[in-house]
Amino acid sequence: MLKLSACCYGLLALANMMAAASLCSEQHFCSCPPFLRYSSISADTGLHFTKHNYADQYAIVGKSKELHCCVGPGYDTLEWYKDDAQFPWETTQGEERNAILYSNNQSLIMMEVRPGDSGQYKCVARSSTGHVLQHTTMLTSFPAPVFAHPPIWNTRPGNVRVARGDKAVLDCSATVGQQYNTVSMEPVHAAWTRFGREMEDGPGTLVSQEWTDDDIVIHLRLEIMSAQESDKGEYCCRVKNQYGVLEKKVVLEVEDIDEEYGEEEKALEMKRELHGLFRKQMKIYTALARVVSTDQDIFHQVLHQAEKKLN
Repeated sequence: MLKLSACCYGLLALANMMAAASLCSEQHFCSCPPFLRYSSISADTGLHFTKHNYADQYAIVGKSKELHCCVGPGYDTLEWYKDDAQFPWETTQGEERNAILYSNNQSLIMMEVRPGDSGQYKCVARSSTGHVLQHTTMLTSFPAPVFAHPPIWNTRPGNVRVARGDKAVLDCSATVGQQYNTVSMEPVHAAWTRFGREMEDGPGTLVSQEWTDDDIVIHLRLEIMSAQESDKGEYCCRVKNQYGVLEKKVVLEVEDIDEEYGEEEKALEMKRELHGLFRKQMKIYTALARVVSTDQDIFHQVLHQAEKKLN
């Protein structure tokens, strides 16, 4: 018997994996892993869902959308309903039907979603013995985004200067428009970066995002609770959507200020000012005393003239 080396076994296993992946790509969603680890098998029917079902689904008007109802190990019939009307349901007069069934009816495909496609969808699978397995989902459609270009600055980031130990706050915000994406939960990505890496929450650092204006404007804030020498340098606010990237670099300066020395300088300056005022008052008092001692009439005359000038 011919013995295969470890290398040959590895190549054989790799070839099997590639063949399986190719086969899966040629099949449909319900035929490819991952599958539910613990299926909803009933002791009476044997029917169960092989993939997770969702109570809510979302679609963009004008784009395609698939609804899946993956059932195993076998079923006799599988039917789809929209708002309790069985497929194929009626369409508006003059409109072509835009929904088809695929993969032994396990998938309902809408080629181009219309506003009227929103509603309640239900799949019902029946076994040869008449047992039933069903699931209901609500489909909500949204209009295509009207904002079809790269982000635009709402608040342009700027350089920041703080004293060592003070809080440093870097802010930026951009208009991105309402972004709908049924595949990713983050169709818009925004981040503060430093040295090419995104800043994250950590000891003494807080990164926050906020949406305003009906989810049209995204605000991004980076807070450094106690800025140190190691924190100074270049930071970049970066906002990306499916149409492009908006980014701007700013500089954080951390100054090493000797607060004790500053307070001492202020005290000395105030002391010098008070001393100057006191000397001026003493000169005025001496001059007045001389006038009074010489001639009181002249003193009252000078005082009267001074009062007239003040008035």
